[in-house]
Amino acid sequence: VRPNLCAVFADAPLVKMQGVGWYFRLRINSVTSGWVGGFGIGVTLSTHRTLGSLPDRARGVPQSWLAGYWGRTFSNGNEKQSSWKPQALKPQDEVGFLVNLEGECSVFVNDEERCRFSDPPVPVKSNPEVELTALIDVSSA
Repeated sequence: VRPNLCAVFADAPLVKMQGVGWYFRLRINSVTSGWVGGFGIGVTLSTHRTLGSLPDRARGVPQSWLAGYWGRTFSNGNEKQSSWKPQALKPQDEVGFLVNLEGECSVFVNDEERCRFSDPPVPVKSNPEVELTALIDVSSA
């Protein structure tokens, strides 16, 4: 049996906020108790148009930076443990994702930083005109 998978790319690149970086947020409308799965939030330099085929999970999209799942971060394929686990999210929580001007990623829940990672950083210093696209992963088994 194949698990339920859903990777969502934003329709357009994120707008760079002067002096801050690239930021987006979403609101959790509902949660399912006892749900076994994962939620990942992040950005990618890839677009769904440039990929020959979509990987099973958003964390498999090349040149992507994501956090969440079962307490993990993925920096361009480099996986590390994280203290933030999205299983604690509740309806009406707002989850934000920031890439600062140094390429460091941060996750915010209700405006409180919950996670920071950058190993490696998003290559925004070497390419200030880079186009970052929001990438969301929702999956269940």
